[in-house]
Amino acid sequence: STTRTLTIRFTTGNANIVDIAGTLRMMNVNGGTAASTLTLTNSSATVTGTLERGNRGAITSTAANLSIASSGTFRLLGSGISNLIPTATWQSGSTCEIAVTGNSASITGLGQTFHNFTVNCPALPAGTPLQCEGALRTINGTLTVSNTNGNAFRLAHGTTYPLVVKGGLVVGGGAAMLDLIYGSAGAATVSIEGDISVSGSGSIIKSGTGASTATVNFSKSSGIQTFTSTATGLSASTITWNAGTGSTSNTVQLAS
Repeated sequence: STTRTLTIRFTTGNANIVDIAGTLRMMNVNGGTAASTLTLTNSSATVTGTLERGNRGAITSTAANLSIASSGTFRLLGSGISNLIPTATWQSGSTCEIAVTGNSASITGLGQTFHNFTVNCPALPAGTPLQCEGALRTINGTLTVSNTNGNAFRLAHGTTYPLVVKGGLVVGGGAAMLDLIYGSAGAATVSIEGDISVSGSGSIIKSGTGASTATVNFSKSSGIQTFTSTATGLSASTITWNAGTGSTSNTVQLAS
């Protein structure tokens, strides 16, 4: 068989303007080991469509030269050989989507300020949790965990971990599991400024044992936040739910 790769690289000294308005997928070919490469460090690139990275696809960028626009999506595909999200500026309305089909490595590149962040992995094999290792900390839009095929999307592991979500939290639609913390130590604090919805086979759990703790704050500065649950999947382990942070004047409304 023939292995083909694609390398796109921009040289210095030119006004290299890139607009990805359709779908550009960077990944290996036919299960091979050769990588397709997109190097954007000498360009000004904007994604108004979809940029995808799969197995052994390489995207080199900085926040100064890669922008995911309000209509744009970056989608992480593949079987987890390397789960790297490229460095970018995530504009209001943009989406980072995790859609892997395996996970032999933790998700990396999470130390950025995202807008919408979505986890949709219906083909993830049983017994394959998705690990964030405490790196996902700022989401300016909505955190959606729609399907993990019953596996855990794990936020923190044994550390003091804050996550601020300025929009809402949506868990469910498929067999979706959000695990706030795992391991025998650490403290996870998740602050949500929008509404929280848990539906279908969705669940919010704390698998951590021992001295580990998990807290969810309804942290809108004022006004009403709604908690809606049509699922039965809230953790049997203790999760502390706080209405307000001590300096807010919000009201939590329960619905079903």
